[in-house]
Amino acid sequence: MGGPQHSVLALAVSGTNLYAGAAKWDGNSWSALGSGLNGTVSALAVLGSDLYAGGDFTTAGGKVSAYIARAYLPALPTLSVLRSGANVTLSWPMVDTADFALEQAGPLAAPAGWVPNSATIADDGAKKSVTIPATNSSQFFRLRRP
Repeated sequence: MGGPQHSVLALAVSGTNLYAGAAKWDGNSWSALGSGLNGTVSALAVLGSDLYAGGDFTTAGGKVSAYIARAYLPALPTLSVLRSGANVTLSWPMVDTADFALEQAGPLAAPAGWVPNSATIADDGAKKSVTIPATNSSQFFRLRRP
């Protein structure tokens, strides 16, 4: 990516990164934030780990988002799955994941029926994990930040 593709009307800084519209400059190169917006960004603000954009757009990241959008700035956590005997352990890093919830769904037919996982979350200081019984049916899991 060669930088913002439209006129820059708003800038924001978070840590060592500069945000211009739906693009990020890390001091070495430009990168897109997600799949972008379908219009102009006229305001940017950073609050905690979120970048808020306001402007003349109706979609952000391919989803309906009329005139305002939120982007999570830290790297998204990786959800690991490990089967051991009759159980499955799901784990993810603790860093920057306090606001994330583990959700699960059976078959991913539209619309997917995502529900909060009710298993107890263990915390060893470096990662969070949940151990659940393995089943013969398909189960899908995700970490979601409301």
